Amino acid sequence: MKALGDALTGVITMRAAEGEHLANEIESRITKLEDVLNAVDANKTAAVKKYETRLQQRIEATLAKTDLDINMDRFLQEVAIMSDKTDITEEIVRFGSHVVQLKDTLKENQPIGRKLDFLLQEMNREVNTMGSKGSDLEITDRVVVLKCELEKIREQIQNIE
Repeated sequence: MKALGDALTGVITMRAAEGEHLANEIESRITKLEDVLNAVDANKTAAVKKYETRLQQRIEATLAKTDLDINMDRFLQEVAIMSDKTDITEEIVRFGSHVVQLKDTLKENQPIGRKLDFLLQEMNREVNTMGSKGSDLEITDRVVVLKCELEKIREQIQNIE
């Protein structure tokens, strides 16, 4: 019985140490997620503006080849509508909210594996939407980094109960 008790104590101690190590690893990855997300957030307005300018230039170049006369106010309104479709503010806000939930979940003293997995699924959805809406190379590159970090976190949570 003593040997069994010692073995169980060893297992519990080892699991606690492994859990602490995993939590530290995940927290460092979360910090990277936050840094990259902040960079995306800082660049989003410029990215939308660049898209708007490119779109306007393309349309004007196409119109220059035709004899069509257009209403400039309506034209600018359509450009604004199209560029609004590339705005990723909602996704950034939701992703940030999921990051907070992820951090809070790591502090819980109960089985959290499934909850973490669900949060990562949601975060992946937001990142995928950012990637599909984004027309800016810098944002696209950062979306790839976010996806890689999320995958690394997912690999770690496979070891969490």
